[in-house]
Amino acid sequence: MIFDGYLHECVYDDSVPYDLIETYDKKLAEAERKGSNFVALSNDGDITELIAVCGSKSTNVIELTTSVLDSISELLSDFHFLKSNMSCKSIAPLMQETIYDSTCQSLITSVVWNFASFFTLAIFTTLILTLRSAIKRPQMYIMPSQNDIIFAKL
Repeated sequence: MIFDGYLHECVYDDSVPYDLIETYDKKLAEAERKGSNFVALSNDGDITELIAVCGSKSTNVIELTTSVLDSISELLSDFHFLKSNMSCKSIAPLMQETIYDSTCQSLITSVVWNFASFFTLAIFTTLILTLRSAIKRPQMYIMPSQNDIIFAKL
């Protein structure tokens, strides 16, 4: 499934073939935009509604919002760096070379090497089993005949 996206669904060089990544990028950018709007409105001067809702902690809310906004900006920057490295321009050529070139072109070579290896293994196994009987003599016990035993008792 992962390979299929990069092999068949890459339309643009800068795109990533998965909707989940695009959705995350849009939601992160939207959170940054809304946070920036909130900080801009509170810095413009009229924070009476914020004081009415939060009371004396309104300055803490603005400071925390600024801190979270900085973290979101840093996260968005890191995510864009990661997304650019996951783009079709970067990953698709590697996938295509791995899947198509390695599998399709070297498959015939691999089959030939496997056949040659198994054939050689079969020949040497047959040779070892055949020569084993020629090298190692079987244990034979020569028993005297019944007549020799009878005459020996007399």
